[in-house]
Amino acid sequence: MDIVISKDGTAVQRTKILKNRTPTEIDNLSERIVEELRNTELVFPTSKKKEKKKADEEKLKLTKFMKDLADSFSSSLIRIQQDGMGNPLVVASLEVLIIIMVKLDVDENFEKSFLMTYQAFVSSIDLLNHFSRIIGSDPATSNRVANFILKWYQARSDVFEDPAFKTTFDHFLTTADFGDLAEKLKGFARHGHIPVLSVLGAPAPILTHRTVEEKNYYDFLDFHPKELARQLTLLEVDILKKIKPSEWLGTGWQKGKSENITAYTIRYNQITGWVSSLVVLAVTKELRAVIITRFLQIAIECLALNNFSTLIAIFLGLNVQPCTRLLQTWAVIDKHSLMLWEKIKEFASPLNKFKTLRRAQEEVEGSCVPYLGVYIGDLTMIEEVVSDKTEDGLINFSKFQFISRIISKCEIFKSKLNYKLSVVSEIVEFLSGISLFVLPDDTMEKESCLRETR
Repeated sequence: MDIVISKDGTAVQRTKILKNRTPTEIDNLSERIVEELRNTELVFPTSKKKEKKKADEEKLKLTKFMKDLADSFSSSLIRIQQDGMGNPLVVASLEVLIIIMVKLDVDENFEKSFLMTYQAFVSSIDLLNHFSRIIGSDPATSNRVANFILKWYQARSDVFEDPAFKTTFDHFLTTADFGDLAEKLKGFARHGHIPVLSVLGAPAPILTHRTVEEKNYYDFLDFHPKELARQLTLLEVDILKKIKPSEWLGTGWQKGKSENITAYTIRYNQITGWVSSLVVLAVTKELRAVIITRFLQIAIECLALNNFSTLIAIFLGLNVQPCTRLLQTWAVIDKHSLMLWEKIKEFASPLNKFKTLRRAQEEVEGSCVPYLGVYIGDLTMIEEVVSDKTEDGLINFSKFQFISRIISKCEIFKSKLNYKLSVVSEIVEFLSGISLFVLPDDTMEKESCLRETR
């Protein structure tokens, strides 16, 4: 099948997206896919109820910690309030927050919130300079600063890999006396931790053999759905591992400041557009049905891999109006496949802010590629309605505690990424070019109407 792709209405490129298949070949392919789907077990992650008692204990502990803080400083420097759910809220000056980090027995969650979000209100180099000023002749303070820096590195090794910060940090170490902890800090300065994706014990790739007639050309239907899902997962992992905590601050993805979140969003939209475009560009309803069921297969394989991101991208690609309006196409899809589709629709439902999806991906114990769109939406909302500082200039730290919880979830996802899968270069090369097959929205609508008029 040859198509003309024009992104801006002027540039024209003729690109072949699907091999020419006879009706008999399409029927045989359809029968095979339907049979495979009938033998597919659709298993959604089960939800585990969290212990309410433990959550209440954590809230009481944090409330007590914050009350003690309020008693230690002037109300012009820190204030503690409570929201409608009884959760403690805090606003404070930067100086007080730093003193809390290094001079008090700080609550673990409070400390993590600071480490994950401090770049929203102070740069890493300026924070280091603050530490320089409070280190004096008091060995106890120096020791606390050193211990905090160890925690800083463990939580945010990405900061210590930045060349500009590393230079400042090296100088900082030459001017501060950290006693026995000095060598350990210098070791952190010299060596960075770069996680490596393990492929030991990876299952054998499911390879596709080229035909003699088309030895230089693959199309989407040539690849095994399980292997396509694996390679899509590895591509997602590659992006996810690169996202730094600082990229989640200040809706940086809307301002060109969050390189890897932007890359994730672009890739996600490409997959969604690719799915929709392939469906509407297929000339016959039988071929469109084959394409839909094949994507359904890939979505189910992604679910088995806990790759919720690609699962949702495929779901949304099939669920757009240019695809759902193709009633004649959906009518020739077998009942079992449609039942699986309805289950995926229920699982991927945006009702209650993707409640089912959120719970599933946050409770996976092993490797998981989350759908980041839910967290991007959460952070966009809070940035729009809650300011970074109060009218009298104090840092609205409760906002950053909320943001930190989201960042921490994403860091946990990253820490558990250890898919034992091998890269298949032919499929990766194919997937890297899918943007060529993504039609503009108006063209997609026109193509859909050409396929089935009403």
